[in-house]
Amino acid sequence: MTDPDAKTESSPPPRQVAVPNTLADRLLDVLVTAVRDRRKPTGLVQRFFRSLRVLLVAVNIGYLVFLLAFLGALHWYGERTIVLWPFLYLPPWIYLAPLAVLGPITLVFRPILLLMQATCVLLVTVVYMDPEWNSWPETDGKTLTVLTNNIGQKGGHAMTPYVEEQDPDIIAMQESGSKGGAYAKQYADRHTEYHGEFILISKFPITASGPVEETGEGGVPIPAAWFEIDFHGTHCVVYTVHFPSPRRELGHLRGRGLLKEIAKEVLHGFELREESTRWHLERRLAATRALADLLKAEERPAVVVGDFNVPDHGYTYNLFTSFLTDAFEERGRGLGYTFPGYTQNPIALFRPWLRLDFLFCDDNWRPVYCHTEPRRKSQHRSVVARFELLGAGDGE
Repeated sequence: MTDPDAKTESSPPPRQVAVPNTLADRLLDVLVTAVRDRRKPTGLVQRFFRSLRVLLVAVNIGYLVFLLAFLGALHWYGERTIVLWPFLYLPPWIYLAPLAVLGPITLVFRPILLLMQATCVLLVTVVYMDPEWNSWPETDGKTLTVLTNNIGQKGGHAMTPYVEEQDPDIIAMQESGSKGGAYAKQYADRHTEYHGEFILISKFPITASGPVEETGEGGVPIPAAWFEIDFHGTHCVVYTVHFPSPRRELGHLRGRGLLKEIAKEVLHGFELREESTRWHLERRLAATRALADLLKAEERPAVVVGDFNVPDHGYTYNLFTSFLTDAFEERGRGLGYTFPGYTQNPIALFRPWLRLDFLFCDDNWRPVYCHTEPRRKSQHRSVVARFELLGAGDGE
């Protein structure tokens, strides 16, 4: 038996193990406190939400202001500087890319700001991309239907079906190589003249033609040819234009190339260095200004068409539209993109994104119809426009 009076040995008290105060523990304490006090106005969660909403307001306003300034600079200044020049050729919807991140966050924490983001979308898709929804009025006057196409990289996709559909009075082709004779045989029932890369096929007699021999500042050649036609007794002239592609120069500005070019210009005091990117750009602008001066001095009713290799924004486009009428802007429908006719670029949504081919007219004409070829997979798609002659010109 056990002696009840016997002293039993008591067990020692449990050891207290010291828990280290690690960074993870401290963060966990903060998290637990934040969750517990999440509804308190002075709590960490509510203070974070308030700061986030203020930041979202600032970011959305900043994005909208930047977009306004940036798109405005692209449209009015464009290729006057190499800083903006490359951005003229990007798919315009790229400028909405920040909304892919900003939109969902704004929806969760500050939904009212979605109205500001909708304004950004409209600014790009409606104002900058400028889709047209014009009417095509009937006319009883003398009309001239003109089709233009750069056929240099058609990739075996002929424009003939579209020509047969539209039945233009004038077919103006650029970058034709030595195909003038072949097209003269194909359209033996029409009048055909060609100078270098330029071909003009006309239902009306071609009374004179030739390459543009004038040059711009520094002897820069004007890449164009002129063709005078007898249009119902009025001597009219069609200028067909093909400015060189800026693809090579723009390629030099990819990645860090743009920053390097800017750094070089700063180091050299912005002096033009021969064969630099800006040197090439200035030569393009010199040819542009020389052609504009030539067209302003033209006394015959004039239509100016071709591959200008500039989009419908920027200095060059605004220079020509300051005294000429863009037929698509006046009578086109949709976006009218002509380049590239086929692309596998996912950033471009596998579709054309530039309008590089134009039909302009002076004040002697009124555009009544303009249409861009919808589906052909050539590098450049055709554009056709119908013009009504308003004045008698110098008819015989």
